[in-house]
Amino acid sequence: MKEKSQTSEVLRTLAIILSQLDFEKKIKGTTDAELVRAVSGTIKDLKRKDNIPFLEDILYLIDQGRFSEARSKLLELSYKLLE
Repeated sequence: MKEKSQTSEVLRTLAIILSQLDFEKKIKGTTDAELVRAVSGTIKDLKRKDNIPFLEDILYLIDQGRFSEARSKLLELSYKLLE
């Protein structure tokens, strides 16, 4: 249970970062490519380590610049892990 809790916390942290990326995209019209790569890399690591379903869909949304949708899905997944 502790591992799921930690994974859930990581997903919520990534969701916060995606909120920032979405804000930057709307205000500045650009995003920090390094930060996008860091978020995607962390999600890929979680996918390999924990084999969490739906992470591939979230990676697709991030690649498409659909940060708000990706954030929502990350939060949803985070809370499902805690059930």
